Formats: sequence, C-alpha cells, structure tokens
Amino acid sequence: MAIAKEESIISITLLTKILEDLAKFHSISNKRIPSRSS
Repeated sequence: MAIAKEESIISITLLTKILEDLAKFHSISNKRIPSRSS
C-alpha cells in the first residue's frame, strides 16, 4: 500500500508540473499572439 501511495503521489506531482508547464506555454503564446488587439 505504501508503494502504491508513493507512486500515486509521484504521478500527481508529475501531472501538476505538466499542467503548470502547459499553463506557462499558453500564457506566453497568448501574450505573443494578440499583441495587435492590446
């Protein structure tokens, strides 16, 4: 059970990091693209 918990925590941490990286990428791309509208 302990091993399963550690694996789940690691997977959640990786997913959170991936989501944060995607959010950063989207924010950067959103800042670059609509430069004319602002």
